[in-house]
Amino acid sequence: MGEITRDKIDAAYEVARQVFEEALGRGEGVAILANEHGLNPNSARGYIRCYAHLRKGERYTRTLSTPAADVFLDRMYEDDGPDALEQGIASIWKHLAYYEATSNSTAHALRAVVARHEQRLAQSGKVDALEAVQTQFSRDVAAALSRTPEARHARLAQAEKMPSVATVTTRVFQRNADVVAEVLYRADGVCQICGKPAPFTRKDGSPFLEVHHRVQLAHGGEDTVENAIATCPNCHREAHFGASKSVD
Repeated sequence: MGEITRDKIDAAYEVARQVFEEALGRGEGVAILANEHGLNPNSARGYIRCYAHLRKGERYTRTLSTPAADVFLDRMYEDDGPDALEQGIASIWKHLAYYEATSNSTAHALRAVVARHEQRLAQSGKVDALEAVQTQFSRDVAAALSRTPEARHARLAQAEKMPSVATVTTRVFQRNADVVAEVLYRADGVCQICGKPAPFTRKDGSPFLEVHHRVQLAHGGEDTVENAIATCPNCHREAHFGASKSVD
């Protein structure tokens, strides 16, 4: 059937998108890719399935080549915008966690492709670049935890001892200082989630509490006293990263 060229990847994308949107049946799509573009029918089915997983943000297990993943993400962004790209990136990260855990190797090229598209997503304003780096690190930790201790030790023996450095741009909300002051004043040194006193005092003697927005500013929440509470650091982290991630 020959090499999978950029033309074939583009054709696979077009057909897979039509199948996903139900403009074509899956069998029809496979036949078009096989008969008109020279793809192996199994490969054609794989492209169609992978595209659907990318659009839904789901994990896929059949490997999508790195060039194809790059093209698919690029064209998803052009055709359907940042939301589609965000779903595609999430899908590939789930695939990477599966692939790297089962193969005991790191897919450096695919990771580089994802990182570039995450930067593009950040530039679109959909995702903050620093948040993307932190999210990627959390995924890396989850993948590392899924490996056996022996596999982890083998990777550690080959790892660089000094960390690499990345420069990212980030958006910063200009928060209202009066909102913070009023929320802290009303709390009077007591966490409004667990009801316990602040765990320690600042150098100026004031109780250390943090101000948490019930609806995060990044998600469209208002910077108002009504949308904010004072919390201890532990409850603040739980509000963001805990299993329930909800604050009444």
